[in-house]
Amino acid sequence: MKALIITSNRYPRSGAASNYIQYFASMLKLGGCDVTVAGVRNESVLCGNKRDDNDIIVIDVIPQGNDFIKRVLNKCFYKMMLDRIIRYLNIGKEDLVIDYSYDYRIYETILKLRKKKNFLVACCPTEWFPKDKYEMDFEKYTYLNEVLRPKCDLIFPISDKIEEHFKEKGCVTFKLPIMCDSEEYSYIPKKKERYKIVLPANGKMKDALKEMLIAISEILSDDLEAFEFHITGVTREQIVEIIGDEIFNKISKSFVIHSWMKYEELVKLYQNMHYLFLAREDNQMTQSNFPSKIPECMCYGIVPIMSNVGDAPKYYLKNQVNSIVFDGCTVSSCKQAIYSALSVEWSKYKLLSESARRTAEKQFDYRQWSEKVSGMIMKVRGCKNEH
Repeated sequence: MKALIITSNRYPRSGAASNYIQYFASMLKLGGCDVTVAGVRNESVLCGNKRDDNDIIVIDVIPQGNDFIKRVLNKCFYKMMLDRIIRYLNIGKEDLVIDYSYDYRIYETILKLRKKKNFLVACCPTEWFPKDKYEMDFEKYTYLNEVLRPKCDLIFPISDKIEEHFKEKGCVTFKLPIMCDSEEYSYIPKKKERYKIVLPANGKMKDALKEMLIAISEILSDDLEAFEFHITGVTREQIVEIIGDEIFNKISKSFVIHSWMKYEELVKLYQNMHYLFLAREDNQMTQSNFPSKIPECMCYGIVPIMSNVGDAPKYYLKNQVNSIVFDGCTVSSCKQAIYSALSVEWSKYKLLSESARRTAEKQFDYRQWSEKVSGMIMKVRGCKNEH
């Protein structure tokens, strides 16, 4: 079976969406598919190669964007490009096309081509934005979720919340969290030293960033040696705007800001961290999303400190077993969660870290999902052939 993943994202190694696609593609390849990703080639990683490190073909298509020239190019040529790619790969009735995008035009094109080629169409909804949080045309976003995506043969929702919507519409679904590759980097046992906590702030639209930063600053203001804090994805100016310049200067010795980092640098940082801090409000967006940093960080034995929101703590994180799970996201609850993590004896922490790593290996690694997903695809394929 051939599998074509179509995306408007850069690939590979270009953020959470790119990582999702990479592990999804690797899972399909392990299941016996010939996999191609049609997206925006990340040449800084591919360096001219036609395949990524997992031998997955990467085809460049016209990049997405909001500027006038890109919109014109997309309108005039994108459908033609997709048609050409599908014909070039000879995608037919035994094959699968997966749409990982929010572009209704891609879905319309693929669904029209399905009528000619009779291939399976799948999609992977990983977010569920309310109107006030969606920056693009919300009517088209609604059209995508209410009309186009339900026409797919198989849907891979990332959470209960999203799956519920499509099941109500009679869709065939297979819930799938964001995965990881636990074999990519070996697990290095943590050093016994002052605890280090990392906050990847790239998802600040979903995370309670203000509350986390205030909690961190108040604890460090009382005891500068309590722990070492590292943050990525935000600037010094953004942090100072929240906690103030005076407090920041007071705690800067134990408060490390990392600017943009290469993937290898980020890996090295994670290998030295003890805890991941992630506080979230309980709302539609956080219930629907699955934090990509959870599986990734657990690969390195990092123990998550996370609000009890969404599927991650519901199914995968066990308080005082492989994580510290807490209720709410107020400054007070964040401080209490951090104090709880800091009070863990080193012998207990080692067990938490080892358990976090095992969770990554046994529950998030794409190898654990390959056979199940392949079986589901075959089942849907068989049902479609019968009709």
